[in-house]
Amino acid sequence: MYSWHQRLSSWAQGTGLKIDALGLVTLLGAEEMDRSIGRLVPSLYLDYLPLLGAFVVAGNRFVVKKPGSALCNISVGIMTTELAGWFSRWLQTQSFNQVRSIVTWEVGERPRRWTSFIVGFLLIGLPVHGVLIALTVLARDWWGFANVISMIASVALRCFQVAQNQAGIDANIRRAQEEAEKESKRYPAKRAEYEKSMAIFKDLYQQGKEKDVEPPIEPQDPYAIAKVIVVTEDSKVVTLVVPGYLPKLAFAINPQPPNPYWYEACQWAGWVFFAVHVVSIGMAGLYTQIVTVAVIIVTTVLVAHRVGCEDSRIWEAIRNQWSHSDETEPRSCWVSSTLKATVSTYPERYMDWPELEETKPTTVQVVLEKDFIQQRLSATPLGSLESSSAPKKPERRQDLLAWLDLTTEQDKSLIAGPTKKPRTELTEGQSYLNLAKDNNYFQDSSEIPTIDPLRVIAETHATDSYQNVLFSIIRFREYTGVYPRRVTVVTHEFKRARFMQCHFPALGLVPVSYESGQGPDTQNVAVIGINPPEEVTPSETLIRGEAMNGIGLWRQDLYGVNTGLVGKRIKRGWSPGMENVLFSNLGLEDVVLDLIRYDGGNHCNEWFSGRESLPWSYAGTPLV
Repeated sequence: MYSWHQRLSSWAQGTGLKIDALGLVTLLGAEEMDRSIGRLVPSLYLDYLPLLGAFVVAGNRFVVKKPGSALCNISVGIMTTELAGWFSRWLQTQSFNQVRSIVTWEVGERPRRWTSFIVGFLLIGLPVHGVLIALTVLARDWWGFANVISMIASVALRCFQVAQNQAGIDANIRRAQEEAEKESKRYPAKRAEYEKSMAIFKDLYQQGKEKDVEPPIEPQDPYAIAKVIVVTEDSKVVTLVVPGYLPKLAFAINPQPPNPYWYEACQWAGWVFFAVHVVSIGMAGLYTQIVTVAVIIVTTVLVAHRVGCEDSRIWEAIRNQWSHSDETEPRSCWVSSTLKATVSTYPERYMDWPELEETKPTTVQVVLEKDFIQQRLSATPLGSLESSSAPKKPERRQDLLAWLDLTTEQDKSLIAGPTKKPRTELTEGQSYLNLAKDNNYFQDSSEIPTIDPLRVIAETHATDSYQNVLFSIIRFREYTGVYPRRVTVVTHEFKRARFMQCHFPALGLVPVSYESGQGPDTQNVAVIGINPPEEVTPSETLIRGEAMNGIGLWRQDLYGVNTGLVGKRIKRGWSPGMENVLFSNLGLEDVVLDLIRYDGGNHCNEWFSGRESLPWSYAGTPLV
């Protein structure tokens, strides 16, 4: 017997030291191992070393789906909380920014991992296990020897199960690529059919008959980059840059091992070796227990901190701590042989963008030609433009939506919550007016008469296009004492029909039968329409969105009194009954107050009976 063995045994007996090895291997580290192993990212140094919580692998717990995160594919309008087990664990281990993190997913071929084999297996794993075997054999600690063999077997089985799950991801990706290839062959024909249907729909739209047919659904190019966001369990919002064919099969469906029978056999073998490990470590000599526990705990701690992993940010975190910075360099990691993730962060200066609103601001211009009084109004009093010297804006999810550059339809596919309260006392309308004043109303021509700033005012209570027109007229009267002779709306061109066919007739500015936009009635109203550039938002997208969520809603609810439009107003800051507070003490005519409080009649969509009696009505003479 070796002298060191005798001295260690005597010391153990003298001190009465005992280690609860059973508790160590069964209770500690299970959650950390579930998260670290389940994310499937290999470590250069630690893949071939034993870990705590071996039963997590034996029971296949590291692949079970975890609740708490949600993925929203905005491009196709689909949201799911059923994320693949590896993906939800991968999200948990990343140090994401609150809203500025971007993960770019690429499909390629990972280089061979010779470095990992040489360093992880030959230089680290083999020597560590060799020392443990030599220690137990030389000390004739056969229980300790059984313990070491069970740990080696558990490591081998863990490597096999992880590799099988990675191969399952690769199989899902190949399946997604095959489906995308088939879909891409059908895409040109679908696109041509869509263009044809859209042309017909445009014609119907121009004739005001689009309500008789459903707008066509635009086909999706499977290879186009999808707009995807993920909300993690700690409420961080991450942007995914990913091919359109990939999210479902790669991120929402658990991978299936290519060799299910061998995989199940490994699980059973894992339980057997775990049982041997539990029994043998308790029966082994104290020195074997100490060395085993030291190796397992150190390895587990390092794995939990992602040491040696491609997605580790340990040194970067230390550097940022010293430099008081939160900016990070892009970092890539391979999850499988074909799937690569690159985590980056868009610059913090992007957080200075103004908040997005659910609708684009509509500008209403009311002109009293006699005195050249102008009134410029914005659609929603929900925010404010801030100068570069304003306090730094806190991180909000609106910034993420700005980064995604969503279209109107994609924005509506999100499940939106209440609009956030303004950060200043300024409304959006007033802030736009301030901007115009600071830029001399953007006048570049000397031929334009000088605008008197005292004659340009803002309306700050409207929350939709109908209220824009009505509240503007009332605000004009409040400021000047008279109603306007002419109402000019400056908006997007695709909204022209909404004003001409719904809002103007509902407010008595034109007859109910008015549709053409020509003739004597146009002397009271005008619409100046300017659409976004075609390369920014295609006109067909605008028309389809307006038909579904704009004029399509207003034709069924002329005064915005039903649930859909009322709900939008509430989200933008309006409260039922607010009209009584705002307009009751302005000395308005009874018929005007009746219009403001009008509930839509018996069927909630009847024309207001007093339209022709309104002071600004086309049937009467404006009070000027």
